[in-house]
Amino acid sequence: MAQITAAIRLIACTVAFGACSVTALGADDYPRQRSLDPNRVTPQDERNKGVFDRDYYSRDPEIRNLLRTVEAYHMNPGLQKIKERRYQAAYEEFDFILRYYPNHPRALALMADVCLTMKRQEDGERYFKKALSLFPDMTRSAKGITEREYGKLLYRFGENARARDMLKQSVSHDDYSGEGHYYLGLAYLAEKDHDHANLHAQKAYAHKYPLTELRDKLMAANAWKPDASGKTASQK
Repeated sequence: MAQITAAIRLIACTVAFGACSVTALGADDYPRQRSLDPNRVTPQDERNKGVFDRDYYSRDPEIRNLLRTVEAYHMNPGLQKIKERRYQAAYEEFDFILRYYPNHPRALALMADVCLTMKRQEDGERYFKKALSLFPDMTRSAKGITEREYGKLLYRFGENARARDMLKQSVSHDDYSGEGHYYLGLAYLAEKDHDHANLHAQKAYAHKYPLTELRDKLMAANAWKPDASGKTASQK
């Protein structure tokens, strides 16, 4: 049955992309004992060489078509496996997407969630490092999104200083990200820097960010000051 399914997927991809055929196997088609290194090379990788490491933000029609197919076979299955608490299987679905599109923002965010649950910080970080190194010329907004998700991962693993530095880069590239300011505020708060935590909290809530943990913690510390300076995050 698995062979039939794989064959159907191969035919679908071949029709969609002509000469650029892709064997879009599901996560359960992979060998069970796989390295968690996103830079590893498998026989499947060798067959698909030339279609990996595409830029998610590219407007090239072929790249966009391939993106839709990869997402169709792996995004929702990955989400379903998270719901089922099959985290290794979910990891492999998102890994598949990120091997084709290393800077795919949603796949990076979901991979970060899975790695946090599996307590695999180093594995999660590899994907962000790869995305940022492969695509140094991403737009400011795209780079800000990637750095924001990386910073969130670091913060959630307790790497407060590194999270702060990464999130500072993120908001310097996208000062309108309420989420970026929110997590930067949390990172500052974890370091007992109430002034900077409050500054970024005000920016986060000015952008209508919905979570209240940062505000609640600042209020508990008597450090919530709605009239904080309106300087941009890049100045901080």
